[in-house]
Amino acid sequence: FIFDNQTILVNKSPSQAYFYTNGNWRTTGNTNSQNHVIIPAGTGVVIRKHRTSTGATSFWNNLPSY
Repeated sequence: FIFDNQTILVNKSPSQAYFYTNGNWRTTGNTNSQNHVIIPAGTGVVIRKHRTSTGATSFWNNLPSY
């Protein structure tokens, strides 16, 4: 979930939601790949853990591009 920092609210809805499917990041309502979207520094972000069949921890590595 990505949150718009232009609006000051408590418990506000995300301005964008991304999900990972079939090897690509996508947004709700958009079937095009969003793999190269850059999230600006300082943007509020919530990352939810992917469900596993056993409830075990699932690791996600996001290597920097620099």
